[in-house]
Amino acid sequence: MLARRFDSVRELPAAYDAVFEQAARRSLFLSRPWFENFERTVVQAHDRTPVFALGGEGGAAVWPCWKPGPGHAQATRGLRALAGDNAAAKAASGLQGMANYYASLYGPVLAWPGAHGAEALAALVAALVHAPEVGHRVRFAPLPHDDGQLAAIEAAFRTQGWWTRRYFCFGNWYLPCQGMDYAAYLDTRPSALRNTLRRKQKRFDRLAGARLELCRDGAAIARGLDAFEQVYARSWKLPEPYPRFIPGLVHTLAAQGWLRLGVAWLDDEPVAAQIWAVCHGVASIYKLAYDAAYRELSAGSLLSAMLLRHVLDEGVREVDYLTGDDHYKRDWMSHRRERWGLAAFDPGTARGFAEGALNRMGNRGHQLWREVRRILHVAS
Repeated sequence: MLARRFDSVRELPAAYDAVFEQAARRSLFLSRPWFENFERTVVQAHDRTPVFALGGEGGAAVWPCWKPGPGHAQATRGLRALAGDNAAAKAASGLQGMANYYASLYGPVLAWPGAHGAEALAALVAALVHAPEVGHRVRFAPLPHDDGQLAAIEAAFRTQGWWTRRYFCFGNWYLPCQGMDYAAYLDTRPSALRNTLRRKQKRFDRLAGARLELCRDGAAIARGLDAFEQVYARSWKLPEPYPRFIPGLVHTLAAQGWLRLGVAWLDDEPVAAQIWAVCHGVASIYKLAYDAAYRELSAGSLLSAMLLRHVLDEGVREVDYLTGDDHYKRDWMSHRRERWGLAAFDPGTARGFAEGALNRMGNRGHQLWREVRRILHVAS
């Protein structure tokens, strides 16, 4: 096992393709194409350094991480001085998983659970904690809370003598649907949703030029992406912090055959658009937007219904509404699970000891930590 720097996930040896493919069967967010687009459009724009823990014979495991760049280290100089930790390798805020709010799931890329899953995790953690890039703290999120992986990662860090703290990230609503058709699906949904869809569909169909389009390949991709960006700009949502990410994701998904992009049109005007992905039998509802001027049409709901019918006809085993406990998701999905984060602190460093101790104090510790950071910021 070793942790080392590559300039890009694309530089990882081809031997790791197989484990990325295995991980993609669990989640789109563990696939190699996902990490490649994330690195190209977020990591490189964020002054971050990729770090990978590699392990196993023949490319059996890889843990994609990143660490803050020089700008972030500059911002934390006051805290480093207070802690008295002057080692350059320990100066920044530590290592974190190669994920952010764009990812609804994260974790090390390995065959999990498997017969040797816990052993592989323990070896990867040992590689990370002894890497010069690791710093005094690591953070990984959002991790699954229902398959034992979070507990195994936590145990591995504690074995290395590190302190740990779990924290809740968000709820995740999903629909197990193996063998389910659209009619059977509707029978399980609240009557209010069924009636709304029926009523709104009739009204939508009476409008001149009203249509729903599924964009998957060819010229439809460019048309669908342009429509999505138009709708998003006219929606209630804030601009994307990384403008290249969504276009990059759409083209990445299309190249893999995973893209399901829906658009609701009135004549040549897009009024709602959604980006879905179907990866190894899991349909992920990734991005939704509608033009606020056409809110009363409920075109977004009609688009969701069309895409749901389509992916159920494809025979997916699960539909995943991804991030958040938004109330409306309960109408569409049937099950809920949770995503959690894990922070681990090296008590052998001054900063690791200080942050770890404050985290062990819970909410009071966090309040004290915020006050210390505020004072340091004012002083600097």
